[in-house]
Amino acid sequence: MNPNHYNPWSTPQELRTHLDTLFRKLQTPNEGRNYVLHTMAKGPARQVQARMGGTCVRHFSRKMGATMMLESRRGESALAWLLEADSSVLGYFAQTTTVTLNVLKPDGARATTQPYTADFMVIERDRICIKEVRDNARFLKDSERSPDRFFRDAHGKCRFKPAEDHFKSLGLDYELVLVGDLPHRLVDNLRFLEDYLAEHCPQPDPDQVNALVEKVTAHQWLPLRALLDDNVPADLIFKAIAEGAVHVPLETCRLEDTDNVKLFPNEEAAEKHSLLAALEIERPPPIPGTLLLRSGGRLSIYGREYTVVLQGDRDVLLHDPLGNSTSMSVEEIQLLHRNGHAAGEAFRPGTENRLLWTAPKKKLDKALEKLRAVRNPEQTSYSERSISRFRSAISGSLNDIDALQTLLDDEDKRGNRNSRISELNEEHIQKAIEQHFNTADRPTARGAYEKYVKSLEEVEEPGCGKVQAVSLQTFTRRCKEGKSIKAREGKRAAYQKAPIVALLSDLHPAHGQRGHDVLYVDHTIPDIETRSPQGMLLRKPTLTLAVDGFTRQIRAHVLLYEPPSARSIMLLVRTYIDKHQRVPRVLVVDNGKEFHSHELELLCRIYGIELRYRAPGMPRGGSLVERTFGAIGEEVLSELEGNSRSMKKDTRLITGDMLPTKRACWTLTALNGAVSTYLYDTHPNRVHPELGMSPNEFEEMRTKETGAREHMLIKLDENAMLLTSPHPQRRAKRKVVQGRGVNVYGTYFWNEAMRKVRRGTSVEVRVEWWNASVIYAHIGNQWVVATGTSSRFLYGRGNRLVELAYRTHGREARERARKDNQAHAGTSFRAIKLRPEDFDPVLLGQDEEVRRLYMSLGSIGATALPVRASTAANDVSNDSMAMNLKKSPTGSSECNQQVQVPIPATDCAHVATDHSAPNLDRQPANDEDEDDELSFVMTANSHSLR
Repeated sequence: MNPNHYNPWSTPQELRTHLDTLFRKLQTPNEGRNYVLHTMAKGPARQVQARMGGTCVRHFSRKMGATMMLESRRGESALAWLLEADSSVLGYFAQTTTVTLNVLKPDGARATTQPYTADFMVIERDRICIKEVRDNARFLKDSERSPDRFFRDAHGKCRFKPAEDHFKSLGLDYELVLVGDLPHRLVDNLRFLEDYLAEHCPQPDPDQVNALVEKVTAHQWLPLRALLDDNVPADLIFKAIAEGAVHVPLETCRLEDTDNVKLFPNEEAAEKHSLLAALEIERPPPIPGTLLLRSGGRLSIYGREYTVVLQGDRDVLLHDPLGNSTSMSVEEIQLLHRNGHAAGEAFRPGTENRLLWTAPKKKLDKALEKLRAVRNPEQTSYSERSISRFRSAISGSLNDIDALQTLLDDEDKRGNRNSRISELNEEHIQKAIEQHFNTADRPTARGAYEKYVKSLEEVEEPGCGKVQAVSLQTFTRRCKEGKSIKAREGKRAAYQKAPIVALLSDLHPAHGQRGHDVLYVDHTIPDIETRSPQGMLLRKPTLTLAVDGFTRQIRAHVLLYEPPSARSIMLLVRTYIDKHQRVPRVLVVDNGKEFHSHELELLCRIYGIELRYRAPGMPRGGSLVERTFGAIGEEVLSELEGNSRSMKKDTRLITGDMLPTKRACWTLTALNGAVSTYLYDTHPNRVHPELGMSPNEFEEMRTKETGAREHMLIKLDENAMLLTSPHPQRRAKRKVVQGRGVNVYGTYFWNEAMRKVRRGTSVEVRVEWWNASVIYAHIGNQWVVATGTSSRFLYGRGNRLVELAYRTHGREARERARKDNQAHAGTSFRAIKLRPEDFDPVLLGQDEEVRRLYMSLGSIGATALPVRASTAANDVSNDSMAMNLKKSPTGSSECNQQVQVPIPATDCAHVATDHSAPNLDRQPANDEDEDDELSFVMTANSHSLR
């Protein structure tokens, strides 16, 4: 959907016709029409950003036939899938045209302006709506800061007033959607059933479907596990759910959770079952360790009651009256409580009695010792008076737990709890820590303390005299408390040292719901040197790996002697298809340039693969593939001769005879065999600590539970081979030169279909991986194979080798030209005044003879007098062009050299024809043909291709 793409998206005629009808029906003003058309024509108004650890997603829309970049997996991506499944939505566009919003004061005057880019423009059957997705906590913060701009109305609808007013003036609707309000469970289930909703999914046997429906109807509901145990195929069950033959509440259940899915004959039966089950739900018991909310407590949010199940560092797990689980962030609940939208007994008041889990071990041990003294007064060092006081304190306790809680002392609350440091002094301490301790220079606390003391030299407390500095020990303790790793060491170190916060809910499964669902791909350089079979040192290869996020299976790998590029990714996908006859649903990659290539984008568009980009600078998002790299290094490469693991530490201590390059003996073929044995034979058959079984056993079990989906199998046919072939270097399209073809790497490739291509037309070109003598060209809505017109030297050579030869040739040619220009400076062809007679002796003789003739006639030395241009133009005619010479007073002729003589059109055509006739057999130079074919062949044969 980007107009800068080599194959840009264009608006379908049906959508444009519907828009014209909608404009007339809604009486949309011209400004609104221009906004809609500009968004459709220009594409995304800004590049998406992975801010604050967000995940960017390259979403493919079958409804639009285009790919769009989204910047939130839980927000924009979820809304895009809902729009894709909504039949009333005819089209939607991401990152709409940027507008300027007027932010008004309460009195109606303009306070400021704000640039604004909405997330989506949605074209529905009866309206055009602008939609924005925003995080719940961010919306609550905005509503606290600007309650007149961000607020919830009486109906609970979120509002952004400046945006609503602006788009209303354009005749467009506006909606603000919170991430927490999106039906994430429904989105996950729709994606789970996506394969069974495909057009090419075969219809099941009607008798089997009827038998399934009768079985569910007879029992009113049946667990999915019972049907699977009864040998009912999972593909049949999920196809029946997708077709609506049986009902499953997709908004609340998880289809991947086999043990908790229940099938009902219809929606009414499902609602009755949920109401009856809600009456039997017991109040969950309190869980020790909650900090903000008491587990088991009641919580009311916007008038709806919830029960707190568990509260963690980041989010809180809640149950509604129907027993459905939901997850909300702690920050969001705090803001809701602060704004008066959340209340209930779940919020623990500050005067609540302390529980045992809040006490440190030292205090708990002391309370246990007091309780033992009460039980056995003879075996304690406490006095009788103390024991009597302990016995009196626990006299009303129901059990030992209450007694221990009562015996906890209050030593930490004794003494004066008021701070002796004034607010002014506290401000200077914090300022010194921020400016002189938390900096990239990593200064010491003592150095910051000295600057702090100096800053107090002339500071006086109002009415109290000079401010006294705190001690070095106190200031050092404050520095430790306020230390910022990000400010001192950078964001990468802060990310590495930050604690890993676990989530309580699996509402957004990152690793997928089944096998071949989410695939993690990354590159690394193995720590091993390799040699050729002839003994030549070939250095380290590059390993590209693909790991299944759900089953932990290693799906495919590629070993190449080239840096990570789009080419290696395409070859990995080709290997993946060859091994499994499938493609993954989601491809998780980092933000490398090779993962943003047009080839990979088109491949994912054709096969419907979603590209998900990990947050930059946060490698934990690819922990599965990173851990696999580590396992290969520890278990495989460390046992191979010639590995370079020793070069990571104590490099200066390595002597010449211990260098890995001296001990290298493994070829690339042998290394690939060793790695393949570990990845596909050893690793899949070992028990995985997270799965509790081997990846092979787990995948076999989950395939039976989630369906084999054999209709999604694909073959490594000509189409797959073509889609996994990369574009040539730098440009995806090449211009067709009449009679010669397209130029790729200095060689012309020709197919008879190119004769019908109009002059100057550029066509998309792909190169074959292992045969550089042929290419693929997209001509006339089909791909044709073009062969090199003079490519005998390319036969049997790979495309990578030819590309390097071409690149080397160009670099050497430019370097030779540069050196030649420097060596012949002042003596080159351009450095002297060029004369025709210096090159043609006949022309020189003719000129001398003419000069001698006119010297004898006295014409040499006559001067040309200027004539007015208007006069000359009127006097000059086609029949008397030779009569422009006038006699001078001395009798000589004057040549009016400054007159612009018009040449008739016939003469112009004649001259042009005469000048172009000798060049009819030559082709004009082309900017895309960087180098001559012959010179490339000679250089390639003599250098890189030898």
